[in-house]
Amino acid sequence: MDHPSNSMVTLQTMRQIDNKALEIKERVGRGGFGTIYRASSGETDVILKTMMKTPSRSMEPVARKEYDFGMKLKHPNLVRMRGSFDTATDHCLVMDLVEGCNLYDYLQKNSYEHCAESRAKKMFRGIAKGLEHSHRQGIAHLDIKPENIMVGKDDHLTLIDFGLAAETLGLCHQFSGSADYASPEVWRNMPFEPSCADVWSLGIVLHILLTGCLPFDPLQVQSMRVQPDLYWPEGIDVSDDAKELVGWMLELKPMARPTMKEVLTHRWLKRSTSFFNMRRWSINGKMEGKLFLYNGKHAAFMNGDGAKIAILISGLTEGLLNVHYSVPLTEFLKQKGWSTVHTLLSSSYMGFGYSSLDNDVQEIDQLIDHLYNHMNAKKIVLIGHSTGCQDAVHFLKKGKNVNRVSAIVLQSPTSDREYFCSVMTSEDVRDDLEECETAIRDGRGHHFFQKPNAMMEGPMTYYRWHSLLSRDGDDDYFSSDLSDDERRQRIGRPSTPALIVYSLSDEYVPSHVNGTKAAEAIAACFTSSRLLLLPNANHALEGGEYVLFFDELEKFLNEFVSCEC
Repeated sequence: MDHPSNSMVTLQTMRQIDNKALEIKERVGRGGFGTIYRASSGETDVILKTMMKTPSRSMEPVARKEYDFGMKLKHPNLVRMRGSFDTATDHCLVMDLVEGCNLYDYLQKNSYEHCAESRAKKMFRGIAKGLEHSHRQGIAHLDIKPENIMVGKDDHLTLIDFGLAAETLGLCHQFSGSADYASPEVWRNMPFEPSCADVWSLGIVLHILLTGCLPFDPLQVQSMRVQPDLYWPEGIDVSDDAKELVGWMLELKPMARPTMKEVLTHRWLKRSTSFFNMRRWSINGKMEGKLFLYNGKHAAFMNGDGAKIAILISGLTEGLLNVHYSVPLTEFLKQKGWSTVHTLLSSSYMGFGYSSLDNDVQEIDQLIDHLYNHMNAKKIVLIGHSTGCQDAVHFLKKGKNVNRVSAIVLQSPTSDREYFCSVMTSEDVRDDLEECETAIRDGRGHHFFQKPNAMMEGPMTYYRWHSLLSRDGDDDYFSSDLSDDERRQRIGRPSTPALIVYSLSDEYVPSHVNGTKAAEAIAACFTSSRLLLLPNANHALEGGEYVLFFDELEKFLNEFVSCEC
C-alpha cells in the first residue's frame, strides 16, 4: 500500500463502508504497531490505522486482536471500530474519527493548569464509564495515558488506541505500555491482573485532572514496596472524597484497588464537592420519617405529617432519596410547613427499563388516593427531577387525580432522545429504532432488547427503548427540535401552574441545543408558569444552585398554591 497523502485504497472486505474508495488525507501519528492517518470515505472522515506486513514479524494477530476487541466495544467514551481490510503491504483498521485533541496536548496548551473539581468529575465520569464498559466486555486497555484520551466538545473524553489491549480473564504476561502510568506489578515484569493495571493508570489520570501534575515520581514505582504518599500541591483545593478515590485506585496491592464498577459508585462521583459543607442545609444529614405502603404493594417515604404535601419524583436509574438535593429540599419544605413524600416507583433504579410513563402515572394516582384517604392530605404539589418531569407532565394528561394536584415543578426537564442521539452514532440510532419498531409491530414490545448497548444500564424492553429514543415516543416531551404545534400536542395546554427550573450547563443537554429557548418553549405550554434559568448549574444542581431553586420554589408556592388548608 502506498502512503502519499492522496493515495486511493479500494475497500474489499470493509464492513459498513460499502466498498467505497478511501482517500488518505494526512498522517496524524505513528505508534509501535502502525501508522495513523486521517482519511475520508465519501463525505465521512475516519481514522485509518495501517500495520505493515513484514517477513520477520507477523502483524496479523495484532491487527485481528485489535479489530475483534474494537467490534465488541460500543460506548460513547470509547473509539468505535468500523471494519478492517488488507492490501498487498498492510493490515488496515478503520475507526471513527474522534474530533478534538488528546489530553496531553490539551494540558500542555493550558500550561498544565488543573481542572475545577466539578469539571474534573464530569470529565472523569465519562471515561470511567467507558472503561467499565470495556472491562464488562472482558477487555483491558493496558495503555491508559493522556495521549490516548481525546478531549472533545463539552469536555467529552474518549479513550482511543486499543493496540495493547488484552482480555481481562486470567493473568497478563505482556509487559508494555507507558512508564509514567504503568502500575508497580507491570514494572516488575511479573504476570498481572490487567483490569487492576487499568485502574492504576486511570487513577494517575484522575490525579492529573485534579492537580495538573503526577502523584509521585514515576521512577519510584519500579522499586515501590510500601503504599506511596501522594503529592497534593498546596493552593489547590481537592475534596477529601476525591483524594480518597485517587488513593484507592493507586493502592500498591492490585487486588486492593476498586473495580471500575466500584469506582463509578464511589461517593465522590455520587456526591457534590465540599462546597455543600458550607451550606445551611446538610446534604448527608439524617432524615426522620416513615416508610409506608400504598395499594398493598408500593412503598414511599414521608417526612412530616402536614396537610400540604410535595411528592418528589426522580429520574432514570434513581430511587428513594437519590435526587442530589433530597435532604436539603425536605428540610427546606419542612421549614415552610410542607411535608415531603419521596417515591419508590416500579420504574425506580433499574426498573425504568421495563416500565413506562403510563405505569408511573397509575402508581402516582394510587399514591395520591392514599395520601388523601389515609394521611390527611389537602394540597399536593408534584416535583419532578430529570425524567420525573416527564412523569409529572404525563400525569397532567392521563392522571385520574389531576384536580387534586395544585401545581407541578419541573427541575431539569431535558430530552432523553436528544441526549442519546448526541452520544450514539446515527447508524446505531436508526438500527435500534428499526429493531424496536419491528418488535412492537410483531407484538414483542414487552420483550427485552437483545443487542448489547452501552446506553442501557440494565434490562430494557423494546417498547421502553423506543419510547426514550424515538421522536414519537411516549417520553419525548421536551426535545428542542419539536415545533410549537408538536410540543402543544404532546404537553397540551395545562391549567395546572408550573415552575420550570432549567440548568443552562446541563451535561445531558447537547451543545447544539439553545437551553433558554427550549425552557421558554416548555413554559409557554402552561397557562400559568414561572421560569428559572440557572446559567452555571448542572443537571442535579450539584454546584449549590439548589439554594436558588428553593428560593424560587418558595415564591412559586406562595403565588400559586393557597396557604390555607
